[in-house]
Amino acid sequence: TACVLGAALAAGGAMGWAQVALGAHYPTDVLGGWCTALAVTPAGARLVDRAAGARRRGRR
Repeated sequence: TACVLGAALAAGGAMGWAQVALGAHYPTDVLGGWCTALAVTPAGARLVDRAAGARRRGRR
């Protein structure tokens, strides 16, 4: 999983840099997107884990 996480961070960084370099976005737009992703991804992962745990215990 560390390899996947590293690849995802590298891909996100490269895409963000490319958007700024091409003039498609301002640096603050890209930074805001990264911050949003860093906040939402763990919350989404936790919800998925909780839902999977509830299914294993027989609750839906």
